[in-house]
Amino acid sequence: MKSVLEKEILVTEQQEKTNIPVPFSLPEAAKQVVVHFSYAPKKLEGEPARKKAEACLLQDVPPEERGNYPDASTYTPLLNLITVSVDDPQGYRGCAHRQTPQQTHILSAEKSSPGFLSRKCPAGKWCVTLHVHALVTGSCTCKLLVEYEEGEA
Repeated sequence: MKSVLEKEILVTEQQEKTNIPVPFSLPEAAKQVVVHFSYAPKKLEGEPARKKAEACLLQDVPPEERGNYPDASTYTPLLNLITVSVDDPQGYRGCAHRQTPQQTHILSAEKSSPGFLSRKCPAGKWCVTLHVHALVTGSCTCKLLVEYEEGEA
């Protein structure tokens, strides 16, 4: 396998509910492209999580309905959620909306990971997009490694 992209990205709370494109070029057609993605931390626990959950309830639940909700601590721990999608030179390749903070996705003509289209892996401009759905920890470090296997499928 040859590495074509290795990047560490610090995501901050200002980037919550945004998409972060990470473009790269595949120098030659490949048998498969493998995307390794991870982020940390995953959880906000304890008193900081309870306070954040309580603040959300106060902000989002009308006062007359708050009695219908359990104590804020029942919503903890709070979780960050960052997912990935991939575009290749032909367009949208697919996405992985998974909770796990460590993921590996295989893209190939024969068989791709669930959520991704199985088609050839052409040379050209590709993009992995990080989708920051929820960031409860203030910041989070994402690691992205893209590798490819030489040869055409």
